[in-house]
Amino acid sequence: MARVSEQWSATFSASAWGGRLIKLGGTYVAQHVTVDLRGEPSDIPGRGWPDTKIELEVRDGAVICTELRIVAKPGDRPIRTADLSVFNLDRLAELAFGTTSIGPDAGEVDLTGIRHAVDESYREPLEELRAVARTYLDPRARSKPTQAVMDVLGYRSRATASRRIVAARTQGFIPATGATDADLDAAWVELTRPSPEPYSANDLRRLAYAQGVGNVDAVRAEIEAERAQREAQNVEAD
Repeated sequence: MARVSEQWSATFSASAWGGRLIKLGGTYVAQHVTVDLRGEPSDIPGRGWPDTKIELEVRDGAVICTELRIVAKPGDRPIRTADLSVFNLDRLAELAFGTTSIGPDAGEVDLTGIRHAVDESYREPLEELRAVARTYLDPRARSKPTQAVMDVLGYRSRATASRRIVAARTQGFIPATGATDADLDAAWVELTRPSPEPYSANDLRRLAYAQGVGNVDAVRAEIEAERAQREAQNVEAD
């Protein structure tokens, strides 16, 4: 048990769902870590700190908090607003994954990747930003694109919609300010293009073998070329 503050001592328990570890920078971590914070007793009877349970998860390369539960112990004081203000979730997440991680060599843990994953939790989900960009770039919404984003995505304020539009532009989904209509049309077509067909079982076997011998890029290029050839043949047949 680690003392993390004057109020709590912590224990960390990690679970790799499906036995899978995730690489963050140069360190391997479990997908899920539970943080149990035991509230410290007080010298004054009935004034002990509540216990807290925090669930952390790696999702899409970001460390996120999925649950935070605070429980007052029997005979101790109730939960107060001040109890909520003392949490530093970023620091706890870094400590939790750093404590339970596995370095490439014994005793070596790279916290850089974990810190980056914690920072990533503040970014808007990419799928949301793609939806923002598709709406913003839709030719039918060109006269009032920000209003269209508000209406379609359900944002209550113009400021929120504007922030999402800026984030989508930063990700490259929306062309830079001043782009021509042709640029906007091209970006919209790219975003609304149907997703490529999934790899077949044979393709996956080829990629797995290629990964073992170190020529994944070459084999992936071959598979994409074969797909393009099949699509061209289908067009000719039509």
